[in-house]
Amino acid sequence: MPTRLRATPLLLAALLVVAISPLAAPRASAADELEPLTTGQLSRRVSGEVFGYLPYWSIASWTADYLRYDTLTDIAFFGVGIKKNGNLDTDSPGYLDLMSPTGTEIIQRAHARGVRIHITFQSFGGDRNRVLFADPSALATFRSQARALVRQRGADGANLDIEGINNDFWPAWAATISQLRTALRKDNPIARVSVATNLNTTGARMAKVATDAGADRVFMMTYVVRTALSNPVGSNDPLVHYTGGYSLTSSLDDYAAKGVPSGRILLGLPFYGMTWPTVSSALHAKRRPVADGLGDGNSFFPSSLANDGLPAGATVDHDTIEKSARITWYDGAKASWYQTYYDDPTSTRQKAKLAVTRGLAGMGIWALGYERGVPGYWEAIAATFPPPQLLTVKVSPRPTDSRNVTVRATWDAGAHAVTKMRLSNDGATWSDWRTASTATPWRLSAGNGTKRVYVQVRDGALARSATVAGSTKLDTVGPVVAPLGLVRQPAKHRWKLTWSATDATTGVAGYRVRYRIGSGSWHVLKTWTTETRAYLQLPKRYTVTFSVTARDEAGNWGDDRRVRWTP
Repeated sequence: MPTRLRATPLLLAALLVVAISPLAAPRASAADELEPLTTGQLSRRVSGEVFGYLPYWSIASWTADYLRYDTLTDIAFFGVGIKKNGNLDTDSPGYLDLMSPTGTEIIQRAHARGVRIHITFQSFGGDRNRVLFADPSALATFRSQARALVRQRGADGANLDIEGINNDFWPAWAATISQLRTALRKDNPIARVSVATNLNTTGARMAKVATDAGADRVFMMTYVVRTALSNPVGSNDPLVHYTGGYSLTSSLDDYAAKGVPSGRILLGLPFYGMTWPTVSSALHAKRRPVADGLGDGNSFFPSSLANDGLPAGATVDHDTIEKSARITWYDGAKASWYQTYYDDPTSTRQKAKLAVTRGLAGMGIWALGYERGVPGYWEAIAATFPPPQLLTVKVSPRPTDSRNVTVRATWDAGAHAVTKMRLSNDGATWSDWRTASTATPWRLSAGNGTKRVYVQVRDGALARSATVAGSTKLDTVGPVVAPLGLVRQPAKHRWKLTWSATDATTGVAGYRVRYRIGSGSWHVLKTWTTETRAYLQLPKRYTVTFSVTARDEAGNWGDDRRVRWTP
């Protein structure tokens, strides 16, 4: 494995898309100003960030409907070029697609689901970057125009993909990150600046410089361990390299050793792979020599499986060391074996899990649309970053005679521990997020009747559970006792007392029955009963007063009802 990698993985990936069928999107030269997300609109349904690059060649009539707003947390339009003088390239396809009606629809639909939008600004190549970053005036022009474009499109951040920059210009690059972030935050307090960096040692050093300068996220491009010229063949983003070369694991170790904060790293994974002619069908076989006339490796897009299926006679297995899917077949017409290594849903999940186990901010994707038509990718990502699951919500007392209640909740944590919860009486107006507790005080809305309390929990990665409601009945009015019935039963020398009551909300739970003789003290005939009659043996000559009070299921006592016998 060579010790130095090419410094342009996104550029390389972009140049490889010639194998994809041409895509077209409507064009527009201008667009109305859109609004960015507010803090309250941000929403996350997965326990980790899922940052996907959307290249201009994947913007077409189907794109707005296809994008997985339910799983993505960030979409980055790729991209808008930076000229040597700092001006944005407003004639490029990336700019035109961003400004198009389709671009507007994607932004609006993403924002409706709480998904952040970023604009990628890119500059590739040492010569171009040498001129750009040596000129403070050009950098000032770029910052001004980038800020204006982010504001115009209602974007929530800027992504900088600067590849092929000499370390002599890293201070200027760091200053650009810092100053652009400051400018964007004046317009939007939650705006972010992210950067793309390589998976090698230089990339780790650049990531450290970027985060020290204030970069909110570093997209670690992991997917050029192997390229068209690699020999032997294998995964272009191995989890562990079978010979000890660069891999996702070793690169994360390198980033950690350089002091890059893990909570700001996005593990960038490819939705594409590579196909090579090989000398045999063996795992990690050697590539066929160039002299054989079969060419070098070519990019492979999983979407081709949905369109064309597997090659005739192909077998599919997995590289259990590097964790990639592998397609192997023999082409009789060319008298050669071919092997394709790429990430399928299974290997994507195995690699994305590193973002959880290493405490990263989440994962990244290059690029959205490459997996179109192949099921399982988004389900694998969602399963890797499961949100917390709210299991039960109970409101006590149930029923209650007070608006002040206790809400008890249980949940299962997803990829991260639950840290916050919020409550609502109507499912629309919510409390502030508070420290999550299995028992928390709450105040019901006014008015008797059935009350529902809605609860949602959130984990440390800001993923929210589904909303679950518990209910109780609020009853602040006691029962009403009907006029009492009093009958003398001479043969048995006793009084027969009958009663009944009604309660409009929770119903009658029981009664207390008392009596007194003359003006004496009250005596309890029934401390608590659900019966509706009682008997008392007393001579007829006494003056007797009976009292009945009812209590409802919520605990309210009504006014007592009395009846008196005077001889």
